[in-house]
Amino acid sequence: MAVWPVKQVIPEKNQRRLKETSRNGGSVSRQIARLLRVITISANNDSPVHMAVTGPDVEVRELNYEEFPLAEKLWEEYRGQKNDMPEERVFGVFGNATLAATARCTRHPDGLEMDCVFSSERFRGRGYARRAVQALIDACGSEQIFIHSTIVLISFYKTFGFVPIPEDQLPRTIRERFLFCFGEMEGCNVCPMVRGGR
Repeated sequence: MAVWPVKQVIPEKNQRRLKETSRNGGSVSRQIARLLRVITISANNDSPVHMAVTGPDVEVRELNYEEFPLAEKLWEEYRGQKNDMPEERVFGVFGNATLAATARCTRHPDGLEMDCVFSSERFRGRGYARRAVQALIDACGSEQIFIHSTIVLISFYKTFGFVPIPEDQLPRTIRERFLFCFGEMEGCNVCPMVRGGR
């Protein structure tokens, strides 16, 4: 995998911000980390080209099929989820080369479903789950995407354009998969949501 810097020169307006940060006692290195970005491109012709916005020691991209065991290992902390290729795409955030957060998109016969939005305990509070969801939406958001949000995360998903819907508006196969895995929605503290396609 090759990594090419997009721009190593910090624009003048950002240089002013760095000087202000330094004068005010802020962390210049943290400010620089926010300003620098690189693009990672997979040179493997057998798989699609993956572009990822990254920062120091952070990479956001779609996982290759060979990397799915990394997601399954991470999901042991979650619910012991497994991947079911070829209907699934997994987007991840790597922190220091370790898979730290994921979001999975599954194609059902009647729609797309996002699940397995999860960040490892040791990487929480860094916005990694948000970045994984955004990568998924960037890649799959041309179609409607359905989710089963926990009640406490409804406001999080609304920031991506998801809106609550009645259970009977879920596509049949997505609703049946949820019921098979978790039982009735009522009492599970979940809310079906949808995000319209572009």
